[in-house]
Amino acid sequence: MVSRFVGEFAGLVLVLTAITVAFTGSLIVLADARRRYREEHFKRLHDARKHYRPIITELLKGGTGYEQVLSTLQAIAGKQRMYILERLCLENMPTPGQVPTIRRLCEDLGLVDLWQRQVANTFRTPTGRSPSAGGDLLERTGRLSFVISAQSAENLRFIQHQPSWPLLVKSLEAPHPDVQAVAARALAAIAEPQSVPALVQCLHRAVFIPSAVLSVRSIKDALVRFPLEFARDLLPSLSHAHPCVLFHRV
Repeated sequence: MVSRFVGEFAGLVLVLTAITVAFTGSLIVLADARRRYREEHFKRLHDARKHYRPIITELLKGGTGYEQVLSTLQAIAGKQRMYILERLCLENMPTPGQVPTIRRLCEDLGLVDLWQRQVANTFRTPTGRSPSAGGDLLERTGRLSFVISAQSAENLRFIQHQPSWPLLVKSLEAPHPDVQAVAARALAAIAEPQSVPALVQCLHRAVFIPSAVLSVRSIKDALVRFPLEFARDLLPSLSHAHPCVLFHRV
């Protein structure tokens, strides 16, 4: 009886050991595959920077034709294409004089359409996962939707993409505070007059509801970046019946 129990126990130990070894081996294989993938990804990004970044720099200096650079960048292929194009175009913060060229380049390469979709995905992915679009690396690695949406809104801010202001106004109601804050900064950079009333409404809401996702400070930081000629939109706040709104006037 004892020997039978010992035999069964030994068999169980062997099975558990085999399962443990197999599981550990699988983890090692997955870790190695991930390491190889990351190495390949960063190598490709490094090679792309080395090969294509100089022509973009030359374009911004006015030394290379736009169509030639666009054609060269459009020839980039592969699953990481959109991510690489994004890094090439926005690796350095453009100067005010460079913004129109970079903005046009991002539009023609399809980056703006991708960013707009990713910002809109904030309202369409309740599970917190972003659907794949354009082979973007960030999406394929399963990062949270709000991170992608916030970065996309930030990219629209970098290039001051004026047609995106309605989408950014909608993002002021996004579920995550990071998306809301970046959207407010993007609207300030674009300085579209029609977006000021929406920011003022957010300010009033934040005053009335202290627990509001977008803080009073974030909204005021955005409003003060608008040119002075838009100050007329703040006049209703100066005569508001609620004393807290008067206290927090910009």
